[in-house]
Amino acid sequence: MDARHRPYLGGSAIYEIDIGGITKIRVNTQINGTAVREGEKIEIGFDSADCVLLDEDGLRMAR
Repeated sequence: MDARHRPYLGGSAIYEIDIGGITKIRVNTQINGTAVREGEKIEIGFDSADCVLLDEDGLRMAR
């Protein structure tokens, strides 16, 4: 996965991550040390309980 975009928000950054050319996700995360450089290879992990399902308009779907 490649980090593509990284605006800074104080101690955090938003990354747009390309997942194998199949899809892209956006991640808002704390910066620990230095921010990831654009194009740098990364590994990601997350808790499925923190995920939300969006409809085709990008709106959060009811549970």
